Amino acid sequence: MKSEKVKGRPVKSSSVKLKRDVSRLYRDGFNASQIAKLKGFSRQYISRLLVDLKDVNPSLVNSFLSSRPDDVGVGRKNLHAQQLRVTVHDKSSKYLKNPQVYFKNFVDGVDVACQGDYIIIRSNQKRFYAESEVKALWKSLDFWNGVISKLEDRLGVLIFKKGCEAFRFLYGEFETGDSVVAVDCEKRGIIWRVFHSDDGKLRLDVDWSEGVPNHETHHKKDNFVDSITFNNHVNSILDNPHAPTFAELVKVVQEVAVVNKETALGLKAVVSVLKSQFPERADPVDVFAGGVPDYFG
Repeated sequence: MKSEKVKGRPVKSSSVKLKRDVSRLYRDGFNASQIAKLKGFSRQYISRLLVDLKDVNPSLVNSFLSSRPDDVGVGRKNLHAQQLRVTVHDKSSKYLKNPQVYFKNFVDGVDVACQGDYIIIRSNQKRFYAESEVKALWKSLDFWNGVISKLEDRLGVLIFKKGCEAFRFLYGEFETGDSVVAVDCEKRGIIWRVFHSDDGKLRLDVDWSEGVPNHETHHKKDNFVDSITFNNHVNSILDNPHAPTFAELVKVVQEVAVVNKETALGLKAVVSVLKSQFPERADPVDVFAGGVPDYFG
């Protein structure tokens, strides 16, 4: 496999996806050790890769600094109420003696319930603010990696095992502060909720937690995608104030349907007239009854 000639350990030229992922993680605030743990490489290799990326793109450092906003602001995303299921791959004798232990406030705002092969972690007060859902999610991943490492030390268990799933998200809520939808609901004095068509569970709603009008996505399967999709939809409406409303679009569709129906009836009448002018013969004429013309070759 070909390698690029760089100082220190060479970086494989085929690792384009890895370079992209590492660059994104670094911009989102992760250091080399954290990236190495997430991607399954050594810290030295990731550090070498970061050096190479900075050589190619010196602006990466500035991009990294500018992408770490303060945790306050208008219209920011807020990821909270997360629940994780952690897989215990190896257990110590200490853990086996009491595999059902419960830790209230294991770290600030986080409760832990051990269930033998699995550990359930719940975030009661911990919130992750960012300007996008993706960055809020990556911030939470950094935090949960630290919590899980502390659990390994405290309980004497192995969770981060090479080639095995360490944890998966069971639930979470993405909140958009100062939502125009929530502000509109407040003016109208209504509560707005949407339920998932698959299971009837709450999907989106508006509320005024912490005194700020916001909308939230809740569904355990689609909360992340719903938040991005709904915000894109709302922003497209705000960016196009002169675009027709849904009611106007429905009216246009109905009018087009009426016109199409009238056109179809008109064409049917024309076809009927033409048929009456040119009746079909009972005995079709054989145009070649007298033989094939010379020009047919």
